[in-house]
Amino acid sequence: MPQYLRRHLLTAGVSLALVALVERVLGRPTRGQQVPAAGGTYVEGVVGHPTYLNPLLSPFNNADQDIVALVFSGLTRLAPDGSVVPDLASDWSISPDGRLYTFHLRPAVWQDGQPVTAEDAAFTIGQIQSPSFPGSREIARLWQSVTVRAVDRRTVQFTLAEPYAPFLEYTTLGLLPSHLLQGVTGRALLASAFNGQPVGTGPFQVKSASPREVVLEPNPRYYGKKPYLAGLTFRYYDSFDEALDALHRGDIQGLGNIPPDRVLALAADQRVTLLQSPEYARLNLVILNTESSLFANDVVRRALDLAIDRAKIIQVAVNGVGMPAAGPIMPVSWAFVAEQSAYTYDPTQAARLLDQAGWTNSEPGGIRQKEGKPFRFVLLAANEPERLRTAQEISRQLRGIGVEADVQTASWSTIVQDFLAPHRFDAVLTEIYSPTADPDPYPFWHSSQIQNGLNVSGWSNRIADQLLEDARQATDRQERRSDYAKFQSLFAQEQPAILLYYPVYVYALPSALNGASLGLMLEPANRFQTVTSWYLRTRSAGTPS
Repeated sequence: MPQYLRRHLLTAGVSLALVALVERVLGRPTRGQQVPAAGGTYVEGVVGHPTYLNPLLSPFNNADQDIVALVFSGLTRLAPDGSVVPDLASDWSISPDGRLYTFHLRPAVWQDGQPVTAEDAAFTIGQIQSPSFPGSREIARLWQSVTVRAVDRRTVQFTLAEPYAPFLEYTTLGLLPSHLLQGVTGRALLASAFNGQPVGTGPFQVKSASPREVVLEPNPRYYGKKPYLAGLTFRYYDSFDEALDALHRGDIQGLGNIPPDRVLALAADQRVTLLQSPEYARLNLVILNTESSLFANDVVRRALDLAIDRAKIIQVAVNGVGMPAAGPIMPVSWAFVAEQSAYTYDPTQAARLLDQAGWTNSEPGGIRQKEGKPFRFVLLAANEPERLRTAQEISRQLRGIGVEADVQTASWSTIVQDFLAPHRFDAVLTEIYSPTADPDPYPFWHSSQIQNGLNVSGWSNRIADQLLEDARQATDRQERRSDYAKFQSLFAQEQPAILLYYPVYVYALPSALNGASLGLMLEPANRFQTVTSWYLRTRSAGTPS
């Protein structure tokens, strides 16, 4: 029902129950109307090759992650706004002290027909906790301090050493079948035949797999919404150009992760539809060294932020295929508060703030000075084309308000070792990578992370620290949202960094495929969040499916 009609009915005094009934009637397809039907195979090209079709070994390879996302399920999964929602677990509870998580499993079976039990969850985490676990060390570190207990066949408990609200997202990890991998631990997992013919609980299962092609078919035992597609085939290529040629030839129907410089040409191809979503795991920004005499004053930092035209930066850096950043919390997140993150382009106001801070300009077009010292600093950037273009454009824009940013490039490892680690820099153009959807900015902005952590800006604010600590421990979402709203407001006032843009993930799908949409994009495999709603065929409403 259109929103204007819903508002009209409610304003006229129609009860919510009656409005809901009208919505159901209006949403019900009429006889003869075309609705999704089962059938059809979608073929996609992927750059790279599969190696380990195993959720514990896939984080290093996008080709593996794609298959894992379709074949396996976790206790929970991510909703489009980053919320954690039920998956294999029907529900869960958290103890008042925030340390004990109890999950209740829904009735579900593995793709070989064996029941899913709490022992499978305990077995999976046990693999990660093995001293010789060959997977991600970051994931292993988190689980090392967690105690796992299978209470009964359908109940599993996790006990944390201390409250940690982002923990819930880690339960989205795909579970392994203990009955097939019992006795296989540590590095032996790498050699298991399971990695080529996996058995999971997701909407699809592997029909055949090779380094050049993986064929999936619907899982007839899937507990959730059954997919319409009769199959998904992935074909693998060594380079994007090879994959793009295959798309043009018709060997594949779809292709993900389109580079910005190829988007315009593909947009003109009527055989495909382009879906786009910001890559919220990658926030591009300029980190300012708040311990430097140049940037110790938050008024100066705010002035520089106001002087940056983000739309122009995006055009220069990524051909316009980006989304302006609006704060330290990703805009799609449940914790984002728009009114606390209003960044604008206002060079006139930027100039006023610099005057207020004592940085004045005696001649038009000159460099501002304070006590005889010119406002000049080094802007570090990795020696990559996108970074160099961005840094040069930032330098050009700041020159317009009388600030000289000298661009200096080096390898990223050199920048980290020689400048960031010893906190010997003015400003650095970089990217904050967040592997999770949970809006936890603690690693980047808490003062405890200045030494040997990721808070390279050196920003230290007692109130911000407390807000980040409280939000990390609270399990009530509204309480966390309130803390993060205050943090976003404080961040906007003090500006320890100039937040620039998020790259945009572009996905080319066949025009004949319907029902696809992109939600939260932390990694490429997130493009399959709505895969059970995709369809290539239709039927008339009222006829058998």
